[in-house]
Amino acid sequence: MSQYTEALERLLRDGEALVRANRHAEGEACVRQVLAQQPRNTHGHYVLAVSALMQGRAADALDHVREALRSDRTNGRLHFLAGECHAAAGNLDDAVASYRRTVQYRPSDVLALNRLGYCERLLRNTRNSIAALERSIALDPGAAITHNELALALVQAGERARAAAALRRAVGLDAAFLEGWRNLAKLLYVEHVEAQQGGEREAGADAQLLESLERTLALDPDDTEMRFVRDSLNGTRAPRPPDGYVAGFFDRFAERFDGRLAQLQYRAPEVARELLSAQGRKPWRVADLGCGTGLSGEIVRPWASRLVGIDLSGEMLERARQRGVYDELVRAEIGDYLAAIDAGALDLVLALDVFIYVGALERVVAACAGALVPGGLLAFTVETLGEGDYVLAPSGRYAHSATYVDSVAAAAGLRPLQSREFPIRTDAGRPVPGAIHLFERVK
Repeated sequence: MSQYTEALERLLRDGEALVRANRHAEGEACVRQVLAQQPRNTHGHYVLAVSALMQGRAADALDHVREALRSDRTNGRLHFLAGECHAAAGNLDDAVASYRRTVQYRPSDVLALNRLGYCERLLRNTRNSIAALERSIALDPGAAITHNELALALVQAGERARAAAALRRAVGLDAAFLEGWRNLAKLLYVEHVEAQQGGEREAGADAQLLESLERTLALDPDDTEMRFVRDSLNGTRAPRPPDGYVAGFFDRFAERFDGRLAQLQYRAPEVARELLSAQGRKPWRVADLGCGTGLSGEIVRPWASRLVGIDLSGEMLERARQRGVYDELVRAEIGDYLAAIDAGALDLVLALDVFIYVGALERVVAACAGALVPGGLLAFTVETLGEGDYVLAPSGRYAHSATYVDSVAAAAGLRPLQSREFPIRTDAGRPVPGAIHLFERVK
């Protein structure tokens, strides 16, 4: 090797070392000296791509990767870096294509298989995701993070038993793996809620749920979502659940939500239709709070001049969007949404099976009243409680007394028009007592 070539190689090595040490400007300057002499130097473009990506400049990084690939089309490392650039830019289809090329040239690249599985899951190519992750585990069975990622793909596929097994393997491999414990707790809690409604559950599941909650909170004492779940199981009353709990809970339920409600003989939409059809004030500007998949939106669409659905769950909103009944869908906490719109902007606020996930109603009912035009209507359902104000059940749902509902509404400037008791759903084959309340904002 000539002294000239050795000098260029030394510049490349120094440049790469500086980049890895986060001294990007100095490292890039070294590499650019090499490229000035050898414009198609593959390693030089690779180092500049790594430097740009480390600094969040995915587009610049991709330009250098493409330049490097012009000289070395079968270099798996370059294809992997292209995948990282595409993923950082949010171009998941291109990322998947690059990771697949990586695996084509480097079949045992565990990291590429993991990244492939992750991106395929985000694209909802669930079976492809599972296949890539299982292949990664076959190569490296001791990686807890891969078992966790496989569990998320299996949940997406509806294979919850296999997902739970994967998560148990993950935390078995690494007892301090916070994400694994948290995901296991979330999965077991969904099963707990369904068991409360009459579903089947394996022996010892409650003990496993409590263990996973305690492990999660030991590793992350500030996890308000898991603390709320534990408190609800222990009978500790909180005034409202954290937003993250609500969003995550319904994201996990979204795919089978409508079918599950049908099994539970959920009747709120039809009862609300009967109640609202007797009101002569139409067309209405309507906010459908906690709209979920859009069941409640369907009942008011014929009477609405404008219908907005609001929900914290992105997965629920996606299914509501597919129904095609809303003029607008907003991802927000319902109280925050109502506080942000103009006073008197609405003729009807609808909240079916929503306040059972709120608890203390003072803030949200006052916000509803403030958003209503004088004479506007608020219709909502609750699970009923005989005495007191409200309680939090182990299901994570709240029940409210009629006395409490009336006092909160009166304080917000609402007068009662009609209330009707009815079984809002069944749990374990037994009817759950509920009620629908219709209030009018005082003129």
